[in-house]
Amino acid sequence: MSGKCPGPAVDSVREKNEKNLKASSVSDLTTGTPLTQTISGMPDPMDINAKLLNDQRSLKRSHNDPALLYRGPGGAELPKDVLDELSQFTSKKKTGIIDVYWLYDDGGLTLLLPYIISTRRNWSSCKLRVFALANRKTELEFEQRNMASLLAKFRIDYSDLKLLPDVTKKPEANTVAYFKNLIKDFNGDEPGQISEAELLAVQDKTNRHLNLRDYALEHSSKSDLVVMTLPMPRKGVVSAQLYLAWLETLSQGLPPFLFVRGNQTSVLTFYS
Repeated sequence: MSGKCPGPAVDSVREKNEKNLKASSVSDLTTGTPLTQTISGMPDPMDINAKLLNDQRSLKRSHNDPALLYRGPGGAELPKDVLDELSQFTSKKKTGIIDVYWLYDDGGLTLLLPYIISTRRNWSSCKLRVFALANRKTELEFEQRNMASLLAKFRIDYSDLKLLPDVTKKPEANTVAYFKNLIKDFNGDEPGQISEAELLAVQDKTNRHLNLRDYALEHSSKSDLVVMTLPMPRKGVVSAQLYLAWLETLSQGLPPFLFVRGNQTSVLTFYS
């Protein structure tokens, strides 16, 4: 028996056999898959994953479709004015008005926020109007000069300044009727209701808010944004129902409305 090592011819045959074995294994596996599906009765997991992926892609495409985004429940088309309201804070305004009702000294936050908004790109073309309360009707012009001087020290760039007199006067009859209709379902002496005694105790406050509503409707009905100092109720004196009725009275029927209240910490710096 010869003791020679296998030559190149033997190695070539061995490599060919290994390749044939691999090809046979792959071929058997591939051709056997449908048979396995038929026997087991179960779908191929790879097909399930592919179908789920396609469904997710289709769902994503439908969610990004503007025609489907701007529809109400049941697929109903939304009115144009509703669509305009949805996009008013994301599109640049060519012209516009931001009204600020700075009613109390809360540290200046009520004034600072709308001013910052007016400096942003989308609102940079909007005018900033400031409304404040007049303490004395007889000194209206003097108080207006003082307020203008204060705004200049704060470096607030505004287009118009107006003081509101007589906010504690008797409101207009139609405004009173509106407020009574607003709270009629909450009147009573039970807990969680607005009693007659409570209404009498805060009548001046209610008149103040009703008059402010009239001023806001007169001056700000066509504005793009209204910012007002948030009134604070006295604990144990004003119920939650009455307080929310005040807020509804001040803001109902007006453009987008933002109530702001600082914590008495000054947020404005001024030239001395």
